[in-house]
Amino acid sequence: MSVTAGPTPPIRPPVRKESMGSPGKTSNRDSGSGYDMLGGVRDASLSLPENEIEITAIRAQGPGGQNVNKVSSAVHLRFDIGASSLPDAYKDRLLKLRDRRITQNGVVVIKIQRFRSQDKNRAEAMRRLHELVDSAMEIPRERKPTKPTAASRKKRLASKSHRGELKISRTKFSGETEI
Repeated sequence: MSVTAGPTPPIRPPVRKESMGSPGKTSNRDSGSGYDMLGGVRDASLSLPENEIEITAIRAQGPGGQNVNKVSSAVHLRFDIGASSLPDAYKDRLLKLRDRRITQNGVVVIKIQRFRSQDKNRAEAMRRLHELVDSAMEIPRERKPTKPTAASRKKRLASKSHRGELKISRTKFSGETEI
């Protein structure tokens, strides 16, 4: 008894996807993040001019065969915070961030070699730069000091006295000591 599956479907050539760096396209992964792949912020309140961002292509490190020695697919992004057109408040917050990507001279250095494509690495570097700048834009809420409640004070004192009694019970020794 032979089973036939019917006619085989026609073989289609592989479809080439659009480049991530094409204008107006956003990636599916960052669809709601507010960034387009060219690095511009969709929000009109803040934009980073491209002439303030220095992007250089470098050779990627690590395994990759012969191609890694021929192609400069990694991206090195540098952004000088002090010389930028950001408002002074944002500059101060950026410089106060304890981030290892910010040098002592106030330059943001981001190196990306995640993808094999230089365009994808460039887009990822821009996304990370905007993410860093956005984190500095958020104004931290001031802490409103509160007093501990009466119940929490009682509980704390009860636990302290309990621990003290436990320690005292350990030190008591019944019996004679021999010298």
